Amino acid sequence: AENLAVKVVDTTGRSLSGARLSWTRVDGTETGKGRCDSAGYFESETLPAGQYQLRVESADFSRKTTLLVQIPRRLGESQQVVFDALP
Repeated sequence: AENLAVKVVDTTGRSLSGARLSWTRVDGTETGKGRCDSAGYFESETLPAGQYQLRVESADFSRKTTLLVQIPRRLGESQQVVFDALP
């Protein structure tokens, strides 16, 4: 078990404050949600080991992103979420 740490940025590398996150364990047993802080960062409470679908949304950006993440992650492994601006 470990925490899920997420940093959300736009295509210019600017942090997205207030981006909404939700996650569901692929077997449906664990769910949660949160919101990024002013630096675009969010860290969950400790989650049980397993695969999770992580959904990231921001009102000012055009797409919602869903990622498959593994808890625990391999040492040094990270995944970055980048949003495209609305036209």
